[in-house]
Amino acid sequence: MIGAAMRSRWWAVLFGALLAVAAVAPASAVFLGTRSVGSNTLSTDTMQVPTFLSAASQSGPNIVLTWTVTSTAYASGYDVLRGTASGGPYTQVAQATPRSTTSYTDASVTGGVTYYYVLTSYYQNWTSAHSNQASATATPIVNGGFETGTLSGWTATGAATGVTTAGPHSGAYAALLGSSSPTNGDSSISQTFTASTSGTLSFWYSVTCPDTLTYDWATATLQDNTTGQTTTVLAPTCTIGIGWQQASAPVTAGDSYTLTLVSHDDNYWADPTYTMYDDVQLP
Repeated sequence: MIGAAMRSRWWAVLFGALLAVAAVAPASAVFLGTRSVGSNTLSTDTMQVPTFLSAASQSGPNIVLTWTVTSTAYASGYDVLRGTASGGPYTQVAQATPRSTTSYTDASVTGGVTYYYVLTSYYQNWTSAHSNQASATATPIVNGGFETGTLSGWTATGAATGVTTAGPHSGAYAALLGSSSPTNGDSSISQTFTASTSGTLSFWYSVTCPDTLTYDWATATLQDNTTGQTTTVLAPTCTIGIGWQQASAPVTAGDSYTLTLVSHDDNYWADPTYTMYDDVQLP
């Protein structure tokens, strides 16, 4: 009888301990199956979440996520989950591997939309709890860095428009308006967008203008289609050898805008003018 009572008490203590563990909401997942990975037994081990997740918008539009790796050495990588409301629900949009990965670029976003992200560590069919949540609003500017290697997202008109790999402000490409050979009149690109937040639109330009301002120039305008007001972001400029310069203008949340970037050449054989534009951004 004493032996049976002791066994009954022992099972009661063990069962109570298991219930106590189950009642605690851990910051990492507890595995329910049993599988050994080196010295770790997954029936009792926990998988730690990645930490310090952050999100930042880039032209494209893209959102770049960065984080600190999980401390769980046998983790295979990370599931990237995304939602459009704080706190979820979230849907998996990608898987980042291997475990040492610390960044992911989400290119499947829509300009002007705010996205919320969490990560989970995973190994086979086991996953950790969610990381901290990070959010960013996708810029409404499409292909602002011209890193597609094309003018996609822009409307091109005039004598000579394209992209170049010769000395971009950043990345691998910049827009090139005009040419090292004479062209006749304006070469321009434009893009219409809606500002999701009030802020500052900015871009970089590099002018090669061996003529005078009377005949050749670079210029840029920003038309507010909502109010009808047009701002000259870059006054007509004719310089050479100055390198990359930045121009900017404020925008108002909810307003529709058309940004037009221009390079003008008078087609004189001795002094062709061209302009590179790059990194058009609206945080």
